[in-house]
Order: sequence, then C-alpha cells, then structure tokens
Amino acid sequence: MIKLNYNSRRFEVALDKKVQAIKGLPAASLTEFQALTPKRSGNARNHTRLEGNNRIHADYDYATRLDAGYSKQAPAGMTKPFAAWFKKQLKNIKDA
Repeated sequence: MIKLNYNSRRFEVALDKKVQAIKGLPAASLTEFQALTPKRSGNARNHTRLEGNNRIHADYDYATRLDAGYSKQAPAGMTKPFAAWFKKQLKNIKDA
C-alpha cells in the first residue's frame, strides 16, 4: 500500500500568489509601457491607456513612428523593450 500526503494549504497559498500577480499584470503593463514611451510634451503618455484587461492602446497619430524608433528618447521604440519586460514578468510569476 502506498500513502500520499501533501499539504494542500501550501499549494493554495502558492497558487493564490500567482493569481494575484497575474491580476496585477495589466495595470503594471500600462505603467511600464507608458514609462517606455518618450516624453516631450506628455501627449503620447497621456493618450496611452488600457482597454479592457488585455490591450494597451496608444491613441495618438505618431504612435507608429515613435515605436519605429524616431525618438532619441526611445530609439528601440516601445514594443520590443515592453515585450522583453513582459516576458520577464511572466517568467517571474511562473518561477515564484
């Protein structure tokens, strides 16, 4: 006969921490994306918002140009550095 004992409470706590981290990810993502957005007049950052829980919307005419690296403040644009940051966040949540 084989007996298997496990601590379900410990598992629940660990899982709850991951769920809470995932729930906080959209707001943290917006903050990070805005921080990566160049700031000259503040228009680009002020017109970048979260739509729902899964989409960051850059609502200004020159968003594509900024993302292509036309600003000296963000020569890599915003999407590539953001994607690297997001991937790191997911890894941190997975490994926690």
